[in-house]
Amino acid sequence: MSFGWSGQILRVDLSNAQSHTEDVEPYTRSFIGGKGISLKIIYDEVSPKTSAFDPANRLFFGPGVLTGTLAPAAGRMKVTSISPHGLLASSGIGGFIGAQIRHAGYDDLVVQGKSKKPVYLHIHDDSVELRDATHIWGKGTQETQRLIKEEVGDSVEIVCIGPAGENLVSFGCILTGMGSAAGRHGLGSVMGSKRLKAIAVQGTRPIEIAKPEEFVSACEEAHRWLRQSEAMREQAVQGEGDRHTLGSGYDAGSVPLGNWEEIDADWDALPGFEGADEFWNEHALHQYGCIGCPVNHFHIFHVPGVGTGSAKCAGWGAFTGNVWTNDRKVMFHANHL
Repeated sequence: MSFGWSGQILRVDLSNAQSHTEDVEPYTRSFIGGKGISLKIIYDEVSPKTSAFDPANRLFFGPGVLTGTLAPAAGRMKVTSISPHGLLASSGIGGFIGAQIRHAGYDDLVVQGKSKKPVYLHIHDDSVELRDATHIWGKGTQETQRLIKEEVGDSVEIVCIGPAGENLVSFGCILTGMGSAAGRHGLGSVMGSKRLKAIAVQGTRPIEIAKPEEFVSACEEAHRWLRQSEAMREQAVQGEGDRHTLGSGYDAGSVPLGNWEEIDADWDALPGFEGADEFWNEHALHQYGCIGCPVNHFHIFHVPGVGTGSAKCAGWGAFTGNVWTNDRKVMFHANHL
């Protein structure tokens, strides 16, 4: 096994309910994980005439080679497949699931075939088991994770689909945790077409580093550099996370009002404006981040009449400026739904 690699690729064939592993070594000289290995395998094994919902289509979960280590901002994973839009596509997902896959001993997870009934995959290091998911088919993503943890333990990290993916909605997402999503290209519907409700992973293996002292020192230096940067001083160090994402994004030209038809509009003058500080002070409960991420821009809010949950990333822009509102309660309610 090469240093830095977990060492194996896990393959699961849902059609015959079997799994096996193969050595990752043939890929390590050309790719650094993520979608690189996934794209190579799908290029070699899947015909360009294969459709998204064909059992021959593969669904890949590919963490990067730094995922699961102390490296900052290396916690994301690429989900790759032929999408219902007809494209070979990859979608990023955060949370802790990528690190768990690597600590279970795998640098890529490849799913193919189609199960005869709804199932979920439970991985605990060398133990790979397909379990009946009939009782959770039709459940939302939060309840799905809760029910699976009741069965296999709280220490697992889970990716799953909800009713959208099950019903092959072309923009169905794959979710993990409170709200991290592989949200692009409808890959949740590919998972649903295979009748795979969820993947629950617990890993206990270390990732061997060639020069651990030098690696730890480099990671510490990178963390220090990030936290000393101007952007981080404004966000993570002050504990603000996404607090001023809307205003700064608009000032930078990355958060449009409508479809950019009013480039000189006054952001603060939008109907229903509610200030960031007021919203945070009244509704924020807790702050955390994905594994290895120094920003910690996942905030848990409680808004009376709406509920408790998180808003992150695309939701801030999609449910505010695009629809001509800067009311964060509206944004949170839409994101919560």
